[in-house]
Amino acid sequence: MAETTTPASTPATKRGPKKHFLEALGREYERTLRLLRAFPADKADFKPHEKSSSARDVAYTLARGSALMTKALTTGFDWSKPGAPPPTPETMAEVVKAVETQYGQLVETATRMQEAELDETVQFFVAPKTLGDVTKMDFL
Repeated sequence: MAETTTPASTPATKRGPKKHFLEALGREYERTLRLLRAFPADKADFKPHEKSSSARDVAYTLARGSALMTKALTTGFDWSKPGAPPPTPETMAEVVKAVETQYGQLVETATRMQEAELDETVQFFVAPKTLGDVTKMDFL
């Protein structure tokens, strides 16, 4: 078996944490959208158990997660005034649109950031009822 080597004159491609995150996020986003788009619209209220959240509610957490990541990268969190989460959209099509919108905002925000900004911290829960400093990269 022949061994392949990289010539010394070929510069190594540096993949910093931001680029690594954006690449992984992009892969997961594509998979997620394929799944959400294929999900039957008439099954949006499906619950595997009576105490479970509906498929639509679970899917909407993906949009909310992207929105939280964007907030962590920009303004951070004001825990003195926690707000109620936004209501879940009525249809899966609206959920898909929300996921697309929030993902786009997250990618735009993260792309504009410098690597060093990802080492800055935000206040987030590190234990029950306990806030602590979490680096933005770790939050993502």
